[in-house]
Amino acid sequence: MNILVNALSARLSGGVTYLVSILNALAKVDLRNNYSVLLSSRYQSHLFPLLPPRFTIYPVSLSAHSLFQRWLFQQFVLHKLVRQHSFHLLFNVSDIAPIRVLCPMVILVQDFTIYSQPKVKKHWRDQAWFYGRQLLRRPLAYIALREASRVVFGSETIRKRVVPMMRIPSKKTRIVYLGVDPSFQGRDHANRPLGNRPYFIVISTVLSYKDLKTAISAFAHASPTMQNGNVDLIIVGEILDRELHQALLQQARELGVMEYVHFLGGIPFSWLPGLYQNAFALLFPSLLESFGLPFLCALRALYSTVSVLCPAPERAET
Repeated sequence: MNILVNALSARLSGGVTYLVSILNALAKVDLRNNYSVLLSSRYQSHLFPLLPPRFTIYPVSLSAHSLFQRWLFQQFVLHKLVRQHSFHLLFNVSDIAPIRVLCPMVILVQDFTIYSQPKVKKHWRDQAWFYGRQLLRRPLAYIALREASRVVFGSETIRKRVVPMMRIPSKKTRIVYLGVDPSFQGRDHANRPLGNRPYFIVISTVLSYKDLKTAISAFAHASPTMQNGNVDLIIVGEILDRELHQALLQQARELGVMEYVHFLGGIPFSWLPGLYQNAFALLFPSLLESFGLPFLCALRALYSTVSVLCPAPERAET
């Protein structure tokens, strides 16, 4: 069977981790089917060498910042690709998918911000942007989920929330808990961003609902009692909200921990295992998650105790 994986949505953090992990796992357990992966040459070229060698990559030139452009491609070009290459199944690693294709379609529900509003204080402009984005994306997700042959969820909590909201027949839903690539297990002593200094780690894009203010506040209160204050906080993830980033730096400055808080921004996927493995602990303060993949990665990499700040633990099922 020829399977096409529509991976155009895998741009940041958990989406990339999930994609790389599941495709490499499929390459090991499924030797009968042929896989092709649809990726953008403009913002996903760094993923090409991370995919299984026997998987065929179909590069397309799409912008990372244009949801509308990607949606147009999926509605008017993707079905031609499916027909031209006689694909038997389309697997979308995103809630936003083609409305109609000429083969069965599986959709992974991955972006919970489409279906829920995080309880966090925002400026009215941020709230308007979030609701406007949700207003656009939810109808697109509704149509695609109704057309899909199978809808996959990463947790029971998310399925219970989304199924009645989107009126998805329960019989076509499945739960497939997310796994972690084997590279996260072990010790990569070479990947130490701050030398031998101990550090807490937060894996998160810089957005308000990720609640990084709580992580910095907790770190400021705890760090003086640990390692004689000789410990750092590393935040790994794309800085998507520049204004919030500046506010977080100001918070760290006011709490007296500015020199110990480091924003690494987006990093190559290959760096992640070592960053987890050498961390003192993971801080996980997010207010809204579809699954909570960083928590699972930390459990795999850190073996024993993991410190977690999670106001909504039911959304980080393990």
